[in-house]
Order: sequence, then structure tokens, then C-alpha cells
Amino acid sequence: MDKQVGLQVSLLKQSIEKWNEWIREKRSERQPYEYRPDLCQTDLSGADLRNADLLEAHLVEAKLINAKLSGSDLREADLSEAKLQGANLERAKLGGAFLDHADLSDAVLNGADLREADLQSANFERAKLNGCSFGHADLSDANLKNADLSNANLFSAILIDANLSGANLSAADLQKSNLERVDLSGAVLKSANFYGANLGGADLREADLSNADLRNTNLLLSRGLQPEQLSSAIIDEATELPDYLKT
Repeated sequence: MDKQVGLQVSLLKQSIEKWNEWIREKRSERQPYEYRPDLCQTDLSGADLRNADLLEAHLVEAKLINAKLSGSDLREADLSEAKLQGANLERAKLGGAFLDHADLSDAVLNGADLREADLQSANFERAKLNGCSFGHADLSDANLKNADLSNANLFSAILIDANLSGANLSAADLQKSNLERVDLSGAVLKSANFYGANLGGADLREADLSNADLRNTNLLLSRGLQPEQLSSAIIDEATELPDYLKT
């Protein structure tokens, strides 16, 4: 490990208060130039990093397994291919962060802000994402199997080819989101808002659509959708249904 990187890791583990003070001094010294801490490929598994200032930090391929990151500031940080299994990121700020191909299986992110984040091919299997903000985030090819996304905000999010089988999206806001070819088989979509969303080619086998808002929604080429699933959903004349369901 590079000596400078080792010093940064040591300071992080020693005291978050001292880390935050140090990193802010570094930024002020280098203005108008930015200072981005380099923590790529470091092992911070199990570390207590609650409320840490990691704004724009380089954390590519870092190991943060079971790390405590609740309330931390990771806006625009690069966490590509990072290992975050079981990490606690409740209320963390991750707006604009790069988490493509990161592993967040079993992680806790309740209330986290992930707006405009790059989450392509990220693994959120069984993750707790209650009340998360994913507005305009890119979740293409992401694995969200059996994840809890109840009350999550996914307004205008990109979820093309994502796996949401068995996920809980109760009362989630998916207005104007792109869910082309998404796997929603067995998902709980009670009271979810899909107004203006694109569900073309989506797999909706055995999905619970009770009171789901499907007005102005594209359901063309969707698979596994049955009349009984739509009986308790909200549709209108602008809802585009697959041919076999048109009356």
C-alpha cells in the first residue's frame, strides 16, 4: 500500500472527527483545485465511518464489507466495483456517485440519497432500500432481487434489464421511469406509482399490482400479465396494454 494511502486509512480508522477536519483543510489549501482522497483497493471492512466526509473520494475496488457508513457524505465518490456487502449506509449521501458493478448485497441503505448515481450492474440483492431516493439514477442491469424498495423514489430512473424479481416496491414512486425488459416476477407493487413509465417487455408474472397506478403506462410486449392482476390496478385510456389483454 502506498505510504500516503496508508496514512489516510489510519486516520480514517482512528477518528472520523479528525479525518473530517483534515480533509476539509486539504480542500481549502488547494482551492480552486479539488482534493480527492485516494482510497482505491483499500480494506476498510467493518470500519466505523459514520458521518465521514468522503466527498468525491476514490474508492474503486475498495473493501467496505460490513462497514458502518450511516450519514456519510459520498456524493460523487467513485465506488466502482467496491465490496459493500452488509454495509450500513442509512441516510448516506450518494448523489452522483459511481457504484457501477459494486456489490451491496444485504446492505442497509434506508433513507439514502442516490439521485443521479451510476448504479449499472450493481448488486443490491436483499438490500434494504426503504425510502431511498433514486431519482434519475441509472440502474440498468442492476440486481435488486428480493430487495426492499418500499416507499422508494425512482422518479425518471433507468432500470432497463434490471432484476427486481421478488422485490418489495410497495408505494414506490416510479413515475416516468424506464423499466424496459425488467424482471418484476413475484414483485410486490401495491400502491406503486407507474404513471408515464415504460414497462415494455417487462416480466410481470405473479406480480402484485393491487392499487398500482398504471395510467399512461406502456405495457406493450410485457410478459405474464393476467387480467386478474389488472382488476385492482388503476388504468386509463392512455395505458398501453399487450394485444392479448385488449378488449
